[in-house]
Amino acid sequence: MRPWECLRALAAIVIIDYLKVSCSTQFTYQFENITVYCMAMKTISLDEEAYKRLKAHKREGESFSEVVKRLASERSWTEVTGILSDTDADTLEEVIESGRERSRDRRD
Repeated sequence: MRPWECLRALAAIVIIDYLKVSCSTQFTYQFENITVYCMAMKTISLDEEAYKRLKAHKREGESFSEVVKRLASERSWTEVTGILSDTDADTLEEVIESGRERSRDRRD
């Protein structure tokens, strides 16, 4: 690498670091053959207990933003399968069906 190429690369790294730190709105920045995508960030405060609970849910390689999105998203059926035993599931189905029958009887 030639000296001026090293200087250009260093300048690009400094610019990219600055943009990552000062990013307050979503934008894309192109410099030479390097593209930086920046999304708006928000800072939130958590007490120690809330931080520990959130950290306990963090998977390897996952950011805290990803943890919050995963935990705050709506659950899919695949995530809740196996929570109830077969007996409990059967009982729950019976209770639900009984409630539906009572609803239908009231309508009639």
